[in-house]
Amino acid sequence: MALQYCSRLITECADGTS
Repeated sequence: MALQYCSRLITECADGTS
């Protein structure tokens, strides 16, 4: 879900923290 709004920061968003 996090990576849903994450394209470039997928690396940071993929974590699921943000």
